[in-house]
Amino acid sequence: MKKVRIILFLTLLTLSFSVTAQERGFFHIYPLEGDAHFPLSMSMAEAQDGSFILAIDNSIGGPGATFKRLLKLSNEGELLHSVPFGEESGLYVIFNVFRHPNDPNMYVGTGFLCTLLTTDPYIQFTSVPYFVHFDDNLNITAQYLGEWPELYQNPIEVSGRYGLFRDGKVFGVFGFELPSDSIPHYGYRLFAEMSLEGEFETFALDTAAFFPGFNGVEAVFEFPVTRQKGMLRRYNKHVQGNQYESTHGLYRLNKVLEASLLNDYHFVYNDSTVVYNPYYLSYYYMFVADQVATTVLPLDDSTLLLPMIGDEIEQRIYFSTDSTVFLNDNAPVLLKTDTDGNLQQIQILGRRNDTLEAIRNPVALTEADETGHKCFYCCHYSRHQMYLETPNALTVTKLTDEFEILWRKTYALPDTYLEPHEILATSDGGCLIIGNASRGNLPYYGTYEWFALKLEADGSEGSGEITVKDEIFIYPNPVRDILHLSVPTYLKPIRVELFDLQGRLVRTQSKAFESIDMSQLPTGTYTLRVTMADGKAYSDKVVKE
Repeated sequence: MKKVRIILFLTLLTLSFSVTAQERGFFHIYPLEGDAHFPLSMSMAEAQDGSFILAIDNSIGGPGATFKRLLKLSNEGELLHSVPFGEESGLYVIFNVFRHPNDPNMYVGTGFLCTLLTTDPYIQFTSVPYFVHFDDNLNITAQYLGEWPELYQNPIEVSGRYGLFRDGKVFGVFGFELPSDSIPHYGYRLFAEMSLEGEFETFALDTAAFFPGFNGVEAVFEFPVTRQKGMLRRYNKHVQGNQYESTHGLYRLNKVLEASLLNDYHFVYNDSTVVYNPYYLSYYYMFVADQVATTVLPLDDSTLLLPMIGDEIEQRIYFSTDSTVFLNDNAPVLLKTDTDGNLQQIQILGRRNDTLEAIRNPVALTEADETGHKCFYCCHYSRHQMYLETPNALTVTKLTDEFEILWRKTYALPDTYLEPHEILATSDGGCLIIGNASRGNLPYYGTYEWFALKLEADGSEGSGEITVKDEIFIYPNPVRDILHLSVPTYLKPIRVELFDLQGRLVRTQSKAFESIDMSQLPTGTYTLRVTMADGKAYSDKVVKE
Protein backbone atom coordinates (compact mmCIF):
# COMPACT_ATOMS: atom_id res chain seq x y z
CA MET A 1 0.00 0.00 0.00
CA LYS A 2 1.27 3.44 -0.85
CA LYS A 3 1.81 6.33 1.53
CA VAL A 4 -0.51 9.16 0.44
CA ARG A 5 -0.81 12.81 1.27
CA ILE A 6 -3.95 14.46 -0.07
CA ILE A 7 -2.88 17.62 -1.83
CA LEU A 8 -5.83 19.92 -2.31
CA PHE A 9 -5.21 23.28 -3.90
CA LEU A 10 -7.81 25.77 -4.88
CA THR A 11 -7.46 28.97 -6.87
CA LEU A 12 -9.41 32.16 -6.34
CA LEU A 13 -10.39 34.33 -9.25
CA THR A 14 -11.38 37.48 -7.41
CA LEU A 15 -14.58 39.32 -8.22
CA SER A 16 -14.31 43.08 -8.02
CA PHE A 17 -16.19 45.02 -5.37
CA SER A 18 -15.87 48.33 -3.61
CA VAL A 19 -15.09 48.74 0.07
CA THR A 20 -14.68 51.86 2.10
CA ALA A 21 -12.40 51.06 5.01
CA GLN A 22 -9.79 52.94 6.99
CA GLU A 23 -6.29 51.69 6.33
CA ARG A 24 -4.68 50.12 9.38
CA GLY A 25 -2.26 47.35 10.18
CA PHE A 26 -2.17 44.68 12.89
CA PHE A 27 -0.48 41.48 13.94
CA HIS A 28 -2.14 38.84 16.13
CA ILE A 29 -1.56 35.21 17.07
CA TYR A 30 -4.80 33.35 17.78
CA PRO A 31 -5.24 30.23 19.96
CA LEU A 32 -6.94 27.12 18.60
CA GLU A 33 -9.68 24.94 19.99
CA GLY A 34 -9.47 21.14 20.03
CA ASP A 35 -6.68 19.06 18.48
CA ALA A 36 -4.18 21.46 16.91
CA HIS A 37 -1.03 19.36 16.72
CA PHE A 38 -0.99 19.59 12.95
CA PRO A 39 -0.40 22.57 10.63
CA LEU A 40 -3.52 24.29 9.35
CA SER A 41 -4.97 24.88 5.91
CA MET A 42 -6.43 28.33 5.36
CA SER A 43 -8.20 30.60 2.88
CA MET A 44 -9.78 34.04 3.10
CA ALA A 45 -11.78 36.80 1.46
CA GLU A 46 -12.51 40.44 2.31
CA ALA A 47 -16.05 41.51 3.23
CA GLN A 48 -17.69 44.70 2.01
CA ASP A 49 -17.19 46.42 5.40
CA GLY A 50 -13.44 45.73 5.41
CA SER A 51 -13.61 42.74 7.75
CA PHE A 52 -12.19 39.37 6.73
CA ILE A 53 -13.83 35.96 6.24
CA LEU A 54 -11.62 32.90 6.80
CA ALA A 55 -11.87 29.13 6.55
CA ILE A 56 -9.36 27.16 8.64
CA ASP A 57 -8.89 23.42 9.14
CA ASN A 58 -6.09 21.05 10.10
CA SER A 59 -6.91 18.58 7.34
CA ILE A 60 -3.34 17.34 7.07
CA GLY A 61 -3.85 15.79 10.49
CA GLY A 62 -5.92 12.99 8.97
CA PRO A 63 -8.54 11.16 11.05
CA GLY A 64 -7.62 13.01 14.25
CA ALA A 65 -8.11 16.46 12.75
CA THR A 66 -10.86 18.21 14.70
CA PHE A 67 -10.41 21.93 14.01
CA LYS A 68 -12.54 23.07 11.07
CA ARG A 69 -13.95 26.57 11.37
CA LEU A 70 -15.31 29.56 9.53
CA LEU A 71 -14.07 32.76 11.18
CA LYS A 72 -14.58 36.51 10.88
CA LEU A 73 -11.97 39.13 11.79
CA SER A 74 -12.61 42.84 12.16
CA ASN A 75 -10.43 45.27 10.20
CA GLU A 76 -8.41 45.66 13.43
CA GLY A 77 -7.84 41.91 13.82
CA GLU A 78 -10.46 41.20 16.50
CA LEU A 79 -11.98 37.72 16.23
CA LEU A 80 -15.71 38.42 15.86
CA HIS A 81 -17.22 35.00 15.04
CA SER A 82 -16.14 31.36 14.88
CA VAL A 83 -18.42 28.53 13.73
CA PRO A 84 -17.72 24.89 12.72
CA PHE A 85 -18.49 23.60 9.24
CA GLY A 86 -19.25 20.08 7.99
CA GLU A 87 -20.24 17.14 10.15
CA GLU A 88 -18.29 16.70 13.36
CA SER A 89 -17.06 13.22 12.45
CA GLY A 90 -16.15 13.98 8.81
CA LEU A 91 -12.84 15.17 7.42
CA TYR A 92 -14.08 18.27 5.57
CA VAL A 93 -11.55 20.67 4.11
CA ILE A 94 -11.98 24.12 2.58
CA PHE A 95 -9.04 25.48 0.67
CA ASN A 96 -10.74 28.47 -0.88
CA VAL A 97 -13.34 31.10 0.00
CA PHE A 98 -14.78 33.40 -2.63
CA ARG A 99 -17.59 35.89 -2.87
CA HIS A 100 -20.87 34.63 -4.30
CA PRO A 101 -21.26 36.02 -7.86
CA ASN A 102 -24.91 37.00 -7.35
CA ASP A 103 -24.92 38.23 -3.76
CA PRO A 104 -22.11 40.39 -2.28
CA ASN A 105 -23.10 39.38 1.27
CA MET A 106 -22.78 35.65 0.58
CA TYR A 107 -19.73 33.42 0.22
CA VAL A 108 -18.95 30.01 -1.22
CA GLY A 109 -16.30 27.73 0.24
CA THR A 110 -14.99 24.97 -2.04
CA GLY A 111 -13.13 21.89 -0.92
CA PHE A 112 -13.51 18.17 -0.35
CA LEU A 113 -15.00 15.65 2.02
CA CYS A 114 -12.36 12.97 2.51
CA THR A 115 -13.17 9.40 3.53
CA LEU A 116 -10.56 7.18 5.10
CA LEU A 117 -9.99 3.92 3.22
CA THR A 118 -7.12 2.41 5.16
CA THR A 119 -4.38 3.25 7.63
CA ASP A 120 -2.37 0.03 7.25
CA PRO A 121 0.41 0.43 6.42
CA TYR A 122 -0.25 3.98 5.15
CA ILE A 123 -3.15 6.43 5.23
CA GLN A 124 -5.26 6.42 2.08
CA PHE A 125 -8.36 8.52 1.29
CA THR A 126 -11.04 8.91 -1.30
CA SER A 127 -12.66 12.32 -1.73
CA VAL A 128 -15.74 14.08 -3.16
CA PRO A 129 -16.19 17.81 -3.84
CA TYR A 130 -17.66 19.78 -0.93
CA PHE A 131 -19.29 23.22 -1.37
CA VAL A 132 -20.63 25.31 1.52
CA HIS A 133 -22.66 28.56 1.24
CA PHE A 134 -22.71 31.08 4.10
CA ASP A 135 -23.37 34.76 4.75
CA ASP A 136 -21.06 37.43 6.16
CA ASN A 137 -22.22 36.56 9.70
CA LEU A 138 -21.09 32.96 9.05
CA ASN A 139 -24.62 31.56 9.00
CA ILE A 140 -24.37 28.42 6.86
CA THR A 141 -27.29 28.34 4.40
CA ALA A 142 -26.43 25.23 2.38
CA GLN A 143 -23.86 22.43 2.07
CA TYR A 144 -23.42 20.27 -1.04
CA LEU A 145 -21.48 17.12 -1.88
CA GLY A 146 -20.61 16.61 -5.53
CA GLU A 147 -20.96 13.23 -7.18
CA TRP A 148 -18.18 12.07 -9.47
CA PRO A 149 -19.16 11.09 -13.03
CA GLU A 150 -20.01 7.41 -13.39
CA LEU A 151 -16.71 6.32 -14.92
CA TYR A 152 -14.63 7.93 -12.18
CA GLN A 153 -16.23 6.76 -8.94
CA ASN A 154 -14.20 6.51 -5.68
CA PRO A 155 -10.99 8.18 -6.89
CA ILE A 156 -7.93 8.07 -4.66
CA GLU A 157 -4.92 10.38 -4.32
CA VAL A 158 -7.12 13.30 -5.30
CA SER A 159 -5.61 16.70 -5.99
CA GLY A 160 -7.59 19.63 -7.29
CA ARG A 161 -7.95 23.28 -8.15
CA TYR A 162 -11.15 25.31 -8.34
CA GLY A 163 -11.71 28.73 -9.88
CA LEU A 164 -14.80 30.93 -9.98
CA PHE A 165 -15.17 32.51 -13.43
CA ARG A 166 -17.12 35.57 -14.53
CA ASP A 167 -19.97 33.48 -15.91
CA GLY A 168 -20.72 32.32 -12.35
CA LYS A 169 -19.53 28.77 -13.04
CA VAL A 170 -16.94 26.91 -11.03
CA PHE A 171 -14.14 25.37 -13.08
CA GLY A 172 -12.36 22.43 -11.51
CA VAL A 173 -9.33 20.41 -12.56
CA PHE A 174 -8.82 17.15 -10.66
CA GLY A 175 -5.93 14.72 -10.69
CA PHE A 176 -6.48 11.24 -9.25
CA GLU A 177 -6.02 7.49 -9.53
CA LEU A 178 -8.73 4.83 -9.64
CA PRO A 179 -8.77 1.79 -7.33
CA SER A 180 -9.14 -0.51 -10.36
CA ASP A 181 -5.95 0.68 -12.08
CA SER A 182 -3.81 -2.26 -13.14
CA ILE A 183 -0.76 0.00 -13.44
CA PRO A 184 -0.18 2.05 -10.25
CA HIS A 185 1.02 5.65 -10.23
CA TYR A 186 -0.68 6.47 -13.54
CA GLY A 187 -2.73 9.60 -13.16
CA TYR A 188 -6.00 10.85 -14.62
CA ARG A 189 -6.85 14.51 -15.06
CA LEU A 190 -10.49 15.55 -15.28
CA PHE A 191 -11.69 18.99 -16.40
CA ALA A 192 -15.14 20.01 -15.18
CA GLU A 193 -17.56 22.92 -15.27
CA MET A 194 -19.62 22.82 -12.08
CA SER A 195 -22.56 24.67 -10.63
CA LEU A 196 -22.31 26.54 -7.34
CA GLU A 197 -24.05 23.50 -5.83
CA GLY A 198 -21.20 21.19 -6.82
CA GLU A 199 -22.93 19.48 -9.76
CA PHE A 200 -20.80 18.35 -12.71
CA GLU A 201 -22.41 20.05 -15.74
CA THR A 202 -19.69 19.49 -18.37
CA PHE A 203 -16.57 17.40 -18.01
CA ALA A 204 -13.81 15.94 -20.15
CA LEU A 205 -10.91 13.60 -19.48
CA ASP A 206 -7.48 14.90 -20.38
CA THR A 207 -6.17 12.02 -22.49
CA ALA A 208 -2.64 13.41 -22.34
CA ALA A 209 -2.53 13.00 -18.56
CA PHE A 210 -1.60 9.31 -18.45
CA PHE A 211 1.96 9.26 -17.25
CA PRO A 212 3.77 8.11 -14.11
CA GLY A 213 4.51 10.62 -11.39
CA PHE A 214 2.61 13.29 -9.55
CA ASN A 215 0.29 14.93 -12.04
CA GLY A 216 -0.47 18.07 -10.06
CA VAL A 217 -2.40 21.20 -11.03
CA GLU A 218 -0.86 24.43 -9.77
CA ALA A 219 -3.53 26.90 -10.86
CA VAL A 220 -6.68 27.45 -12.89
CA PHE A 221 -7.43 30.92 -14.19
CA GLU A 222 -9.45 32.89 -16.72
CA PHE A 223 -7.78 34.61 -19.65
CA PRO A 224 -8.55 38.34 -19.32
CA VAL A 225 -10.15 39.15 -22.70
CA THR A 226 -11.27 35.87 -24.27
CA ARG A 227 -12.48 34.47 -20.92
CA GLN A 228 -11.10 31.11 -21.94
CA LYS A 229 -10.11 28.73 -19.20
CA GLY A 230 -6.46 28.24 -18.44
CA MET A 231 -4.40 26.06 -16.14
CA LEU A 232 -0.84 25.58 -15.00
CA ARG A 233 0.10 21.99 -14.30
CA ARG A 234 3.33 20.39 -13.10
CA TYR A 235 4.98 17.05 -13.66
CA ASN A 236 7.94 15.90 -11.60
CA LYS A 237 10.45 13.24 -12.43
CA HIS A 238 13.73 11.79 -11.22
CA VAL A 239 16.61 12.46 -13.61
CA GLN A 240 19.60 10.78 -11.99
CA GLY A 241 21.30 10.68 -8.61
CA ASN A 242 20.07 13.65 -6.58
CA GLN A 243 18.89 15.52 -9.67
CA TYR A 244 15.18 16.11 -10.30
CA GLU A 245 13.10 18.00 -12.81
CA SER A 246 9.81 19.82 -12.31
CA THR A 247 8.02 20.88 -15.49
CA HIS A 248 5.30 23.53 -15.40
CA GLY A 249 3.03 23.67 -18.44
CA LEU A 250 0.78 26.63 -19.28
CA TYR A 251 -2.43 25.52 -21.06
CA ARG A 252 -5.46 27.07 -22.75
CA LEU A 253 -8.77 25.15 -22.88
CA ASN A 254 -11.42 25.52 -25.57
CA LYS A 255 -15.21 25.37 -25.20
CA VAL A 256 -15.30 21.55 -25.11
CA LEU A 257 -12.51 21.53 -22.48
CA GLU A 258 -9.73 20.35 -24.78
CA ALA A 259 -6.37 21.60 -23.50
CA SER A 260 -3.55 22.92 -25.70
CA LEU A 261 -0.04 23.58 -24.39
CA LEU A 262 1.21 27.16 -24.76
CA ASN A 263 4.64 26.81 -23.17
CA ASP A 264 6.66 24.77 -20.69
CA TYR A 265 8.85 26.17 -17.89
CA HIS A 266 11.34 23.75 -16.34
CA PHE A 267 13.15 23.52 -13.02
CA VAL A 268 16.13 21.19 -12.77
CA TYR A 269 17.52 20.90 -9.29
CA ASN A 270 19.57 18.89 -6.85
CA ASP A 271 18.20 17.77 -3.49
CA SER A 272 20.10 15.34 -1.30
CA THR A 273 17.20 15.16 1.19
CA VAL A 274 14.99 13.17 -1.23
CA VAL A 275 15.88 9.51 -1.61
CA TYR A 276 14.61 8.04 -4.86
CA ASN A 277 12.76 4.81 -4.09
CA PRO A 278 10.83 3.11 -6.93
CA TYR A 279 8.73 1.17 -4.41
CA TYR A 280 7.20 4.34 -2.97
CA LEU A 281 6.75 6.38 -6.13
CA SER A 282 3.51 8.02 -5.00
CA TYR A 283 5.06 9.44 -1.83
CA TYR A 284 8.23 10.38 -3.68
CA TYR A 285 6.45 12.31 -6.43
CA MET A 286 4.17 14.06 -3.95
CA PHE A 287 7.24 15.19 -1.97
CA VAL A 288 9.12 16.45 -5.00
CA ALA A 289 6.01 18.30 -6.20
CA ASP A 290 6.22 20.51 -3.12
CA GLN A 291 9.68 21.71 -4.09
CA VAL A 292 8.52 24.27 -6.65
CA ALA A 293 5.29 26.22 -6.14
CA THR A 294 3.67 28.72 -8.43
CA THR A 295 0.37 30.15 -9.61
CA VAL A 296 -0.97 32.36 -12.44
CA LEU A 297 -2.14 35.95 -11.93
CA PRO A 298 -3.50 37.95 -14.90
CA LEU A 299 -1.96 41.43 -14.58
CA ASP A 300 -3.94 43.08 -17.39
CA ASP A 301 -5.59 42.23 -20.70
CA SER A 302 -2.37 41.01 -22.32
CA THR A 303 0.02 39.78 -19.62
CA LEU A 304 0.19 36.97 -17.07
CA LEU A 305 2.34 36.75 -13.93
CA LEU A 306 3.88 33.41 -12.94
CA PRO A 307 5.72 33.53 -9.60
CA MET A 308 7.98 30.48 -9.19
CA ILE A 309 9.33 29.90 -5.70
CA GLY A 310 11.72 27.04 -5.02
CA ASP A 311 11.63 25.23 -1.71
CA GLU A 312 14.94 24.27 -0.06
CA ILE A 313 16.55 23.42 -3.37
CA GLU A 314 19.33 24.52 -5.65
CA GLN A 315 17.54 25.20 -8.88
CA ARG A 316 18.23 26.29 -12.39
CA ILE A 317 15.43 27.49 -14.60
CA TYR A 318 15.31 27.09 -18.33
CA PHE A 319 12.55 27.44 -20.88
CA SER A 320 11.35 24.99 -23.51
CA THR A 321 11.69 27.50 -26.33
CA ASP A 322 15.50 27.48 -26.27
CA SER A 323 16.48 25.53 -23.11
CA THR A 324 18.63 28.46 -22.00
CA VAL A 325 19.98 28.10 -18.45
CA PHE A 326 18.86 31.24 -16.69
CA LEU A 327 19.57 30.98 -12.98
CA ASN A 328 21.47 28.84 -10.51
CA ASP A 329 20.69 28.39 -6.82
CA ASN A 330 17.60 28.99 -4.75
CA ALA A 331 15.46 32.09 -5.33
CA PRO A 332 11.94 33.35 -5.89
CA VAL A 333 11.56 34.22 -9.56
CA LEU A 334 8.78 36.23 -11.24
CA LEU A 335 7.99 35.47 -14.87
CA LYS A 336 5.85 37.78 -17.00
CA THR A 337 4.39 36.28 -20.17
CA ASP A 338 1.90 37.29 -22.81
CA THR A 339 -1.37 35.38 -23.08
CA ASP A 340 0.29 32.90 -25.45
CA GLY A 341 2.87 31.98 -22.83
CA ASN A 342 5.79 33.81 -24.47
CA LEU A 343 8.26 35.07 -21.89
CA GLN A 344 8.45 38.89 -21.65
CA GLN A 345 10.26 39.73 -18.43
CA ILE A 346 12.02 38.08 -15.48
CA GLN A 347 12.65 39.39 -11.97
CA ILE A 348 14.61 37.65 -9.23
CA LEU A 349 13.54 38.31 -5.65
CA GLY A 350 15.58 37.52 -2.59
CA ARG A 351 18.97 36.08 -1.81
CA ARG A 352 20.01 32.70 -3.11
CA ASN A 353 21.74 31.85 0.19
CA ASP A 354 18.42 31.72 2.06
CA THR A 355 16.60 28.45 2.65
CA LEU A 356 13.24 29.32 1.16
CA GLU A 357 9.78 27.94 1.73
CA ALA A 358 6.94 28.36 -0.74
CA ILE A 359 3.39 29.35 0.19
CA ARG A 360 0.18 28.30 -1.54
CA ASN A 361 -0.87 31.67 -3.00
CA PRO A 362 2.27 33.84 -3.04
CA VAL A 363 1.02 36.90 -4.98
CA ALA A 364 -1.92 39.31 -4.77
CA LEU A 365 -2.88 42.13 -7.14
CA THR A 366 -3.78 45.53 -5.67
CA GLU A 367 -4.91 48.86 -7.09
CA ALA A 368 -2.89 51.20 -9.30
CA ASP A 369 -0.35 53.47 -7.62
CA GLU A 370 0.10 57.20 -8.24
CA THR A 371 1.99 56.46 -11.47
CA GLY A 372 -0.97 54.55 -12.91
CA HIS A 373 0.76 51.17 -12.74
CA LYS A 374 -0.96 48.26 -11.10
CA CYS A 375 0.88 46.90 -8.08
CA PHE A 376 1.12 43.47 -6.54
CA TYR A 377 2.51 41.88 -3.40
CA CYS A 378 4.72 38.80 -3.35
CA CYS A 379 5.28 36.80 -0.14
CA HIS A 380 7.70 33.99 0.70
CA TYR A 381 9.49 32.90 3.85
CA SER A 382 12.87 31.49 4.78
CA ARG A 383 14.43 29.59 7.65
CA HIS A 384 17.63 31.59 7.78
CA GLN A 385 18.00 35.35 7.81
CA MET A 386 21.32 37.17 7.92
CA TYR A 387 20.28 40.01 10.21
CA LEU A 388 17.58 38.39 12.36
CA GLU A 389 18.16 36.01 15.27
CA THR A 390 14.79 34.32 14.81
CA PRO A 391 13.55 30.82 13.86
CA ASN A 392 12.52 32.16 10.46
CA ALA A 393 11.15 35.26 8.76
CA LEU A 394 8.61 36.03 6.09
CA THR A 395 9.40 38.52 3.35
CA VAL A 396 6.94 40.73 1.49
CA THR A 397 7.85 42.66 -1.65
CA LYS A 398 5.61 45.25 -3.30
CA LEU A 399 6.16 45.74 -7.03
CA THR A 400 4.54 47.51 -9.96
CA ASP A 401 3.36 45.52 -12.97
CA GLU A 402 6.61 46.65 -14.65
CA PHE A 403 8.54 44.80 -11.88
CA GLU A 404 9.76 48.01 -10.25
CA ILE A 405 10.32 47.19 -6.57
CA LEU A 406 8.59 49.75 -4.33
CA TRP A 407 9.62 48.20 -1.02
CA ARG A 408 10.77 44.92 0.48
CA LYS A 409 10.52 44.06 4.19
CA THR A 410 10.98 41.04 6.45
CA TYR A 411 8.80 40.23 9.47
CA ALA A 412 9.81 37.92 12.32
CA LEU A 413 9.36 37.02 16.00
CA PRO A 414 12.21 35.86 18.31
CA ASP A 415 10.57 32.65 19.53
CA THR A 416 7.92 31.86 16.91
CA TYR A 417 8.04 29.99 13.61
CA LEU A 418 5.72 31.75 11.15
CA GLU A 419 4.47 29.72 8.21
CA PRO A 420 2.30 31.87 5.89
CA HIS A 421 -0.36 30.18 3.74
CA GLU A 422 -1.51 32.97 1.47
CA ILE A 423 -1.56 36.71 0.91
CA LEU A 424 -4.63 38.80 0.04
CA ALA A 425 -4.56 42.32 -1.42
CA THR A 426 -7.02 44.44 0.58
CA SER A 427 -9.29 47.26 -0.55
CA ASP A 428 -7.28 49.91 1.36
CA GLY A 429 -4.18 49.25 -0.74
CA GLY A 430 -2.48 47.02 1.83
CA CYS A 431 -2.47 43.26 2.23
CA LEU A 432 -3.33 40.52 4.73
CA ILE A 433 -1.21 37.40 5.34
CA ILE A 434 -2.44 34.39 7.31
CA GLY A 435 -0.65 31.22 8.34
CA ASN A 436 0.54 28.85 11.05
CA ALA A 437 2.38 30.00 14.16
CA SER A 438 4.41 27.55 16.25
CA ARG A 439 5.88 29.09 19.39
CA GLY A 440 9.28 27.87 20.47
CA ASN A 441 9.20 24.82 18.24
CA LEU A 442 10.50 23.76 14.88
CA PRO A 443 7.81 23.40 12.23
CA TYR A 444 5.61 20.30 12.48
CA TYR A 445 6.34 19.83 16.18
CA GLY A 446 4.46 21.04 19.22
CA THR A 447 1.10 22.80 19.33
CA TYR A 448 -0.02 25.07 16.51
CA GLU A 449 -1.74 28.42 16.60
CA TRP A 450 -2.45 30.74 13.69
CA PHE A 451 -1.55 34.33 12.88
CA ALA A 452 -2.84 37.23 10.81
CA LEU A 453 -0.53 40.03 9.67
CA LYS A 454 -2.23 43.06 8.12
CA LEU A 455 0.11 45.48 6.36
CA GLU A 456 -0.58 49.01 5.24
CA ALA A 457 0.32 50.13 1.73
CA ASP A 458 3.82 51.14 2.86
CA GLY A 459 4.50 47.79 4.59
CA SER A 460 3.98 48.98 8.17
CA GLU A 461 1.84 46.88 10.53
CA GLY A 462 1.19 49.41 13.27
CA SER A 463 1.27 47.35 16.47
CA GLY A 464 5.02 47.05 16.96
CA GLU A 465 4.57 43.43 18.12
CA ILE A 466 6.56 41.96 15.23
CA THR A 467 10.08 42.80 14.12
CA VAL A 468 10.14 44.63 10.77
CA LYS A 469 13.33 45.04 8.75
CA ASP A 470 13.95 46.71 5.42
CA GLU A 471 16.01 44.31 3.30
CA ILE A 472 18.80 44.82 0.82
CA PHE A 473 17.49 44.23 -2.67
CA ILE A 474 18.81 44.67 -6.18
CA TYR A 475 16.97 45.23 -9.44
CA PRO A 476 16.53 44.67 -12.29
CA ASN A 477 17.92 41.15 -12.28
CA PRO A 478 18.72 40.15 -15.05
CA VAL A 479 20.27 43.54 -15.89
CA ARG A 480 21.37 45.12 -19.17
CA ASP A 481 22.97 48.38 -18.07
CA ILE A 482 22.38 49.97 -14.63
CA LEU A 483 21.95 47.74 -11.56
CA HIS A 484 20.11 49.49 -8.72
CA LEU A 485 20.70 48.74 -5.04
CA SER A 486 18.57 49.58 -2.02
CA VAL A 487 20.55 49.23 1.22
CA PRO A 488 19.00 50.32 4.55
CA THR A 489 21.20 52.98 6.15
CA TYR A 490 21.27 51.20 9.53
CA LEU A 491 23.34 48.43 7.90
CA LYS A 492 26.09 51.04 7.25
CA PRO A 493 27.46 49.80 3.91
CA ILE A 494 31.09 50.72 3.22
CA ARG A 495 31.89 48.86 -0.01
CA VAL A 496 30.18 47.25 -3.01
CA GLU A 497 32.10 44.73 -5.13
CA LEU A 498 31.30 42.75 -8.26
CA PHE A 499 33.09 39.50 -9.17
CA ASP A 500 32.95 37.35 -12.30
CA LEU A 501 32.61 33.54 -12.27
CA GLN A 502 36.40 33.16 -11.99
CA GLY A 503 36.38 35.21 -8.79
CA ARG A 504 38.03 38.24 -10.38
CA LEU A 505 37.04 41.68 -9.10
CA VAL A 506 35.49 43.65 -11.99
CA ARG A 507 33.86 46.57 -10.13
CA THR A 508 34.26 48.18 -6.74
CA GLN A 509 32.59 51.25 -5.18
CA SER A 510 33.13 52.78 -1.74
CA LYS A 511 30.44 55.42 -2.20
CA ALA A 512 27.33 56.03 -4.34
CA PHE A 513 25.95 52.61 -3.52
CA GLU A 514 22.63 53.23 -5.22
CA SER A 515 23.68 51.98 -8.66
CA ILE A 516 26.39 50.09 -10.58
CA ASP A 517 27.01 50.54 -14.30
CA MET A 518 27.25 47.07 -15.88
CA SER A 519 26.63 48.13 -19.47
CA GLN A 520 30.23 47.45 -20.57
CA LEU A 521 30.55 44.05 -18.89
CA PRO A 522 30.22 40.80 -20.88
CA THR A 523 27.03 38.77 -20.52
CA GLY A 524 27.12 36.13 -17.79
CA THR A 525 26.62 35.57 -14.08
CA TYR A 526 28.35 37.77 -11.48
CA THR A 527 28.52 37.83 -7.70
CA LEU A 528 27.65 41.08 -5.93
CA ARG A 529 29.02 41.61 -2.43
CA VAL A 530 28.02 44.45 -0.10
CA THR A 531 30.27 44.83 2.97
CA MET A 532 28.98 46.57 6.09
CA ALA A 533 30.92 48.56 8.71
CA ASP A 534 30.65 45.70 11.24
CA GLY A 535 32.33 43.29 8.81
CA LYS A 536 29.18 41.42 7.78
CA ALA A 537 28.70 40.93 4.06
CA TYR A 538 25.69 40.39 1.83
CA SER A 539 26.22 38.35 -1.36
CA ASP A 540 23.93 37.83 -4.30
CA LYS A 541 24.11 36.67 -7.90
CA VAL A 542 23.44 39.02 -10.79
CA VAL A 543 22.73 37.94 -14.37
CA LYS A 544 24.04 40.33 -17.06
CA GLU A 545 22.13 40.08 -20.34
